[in-house]
Amino acid sequence: MSFAYTQSTQNFKTGDSMKFTVFSDLHHYPGYFMRGTFEDLDTILAASVREKVDFIIHAGDLTHGPSNHKALVEKYNQCPIPTYNCLGNHDTDHTPLAETLALYHMENNYYFFDFDGY
Repeated sequence: MSFAYTQSTQNFKTGDSMKFTVFSDLHHYPGYFMRGTFEDLDTILAASVREKVDFIIHAGDLTHGPSNHKALVEKYNQCPIPTYNCLGNHDTDHTPLAETLALYHMENNYYFFDFDGY
């Protein structure tokens, strides 16, 4: 099941805040799953834009092999909000790790980031 959640948090020292969306398990795999459609991704992205989030975290299993679903991956990559990815166990189905990382614009299969002092 895909789940999207928008969270706002405040830095108690500075008073600054950030807002982000996290979602996982879209499992885009047409012909096998009834969910994980372009419309589902559109809903997540539109809510993120509407809520004016600072960034989006995808927590795994966007597709079952991004090389077979490049249109959906590209739609996500073209989001005007910065995006960060975590690999799920299906993100490398039918796709070598190096190609998955390239398609998801990830330099490594692990990383960290700072956002505005957080």
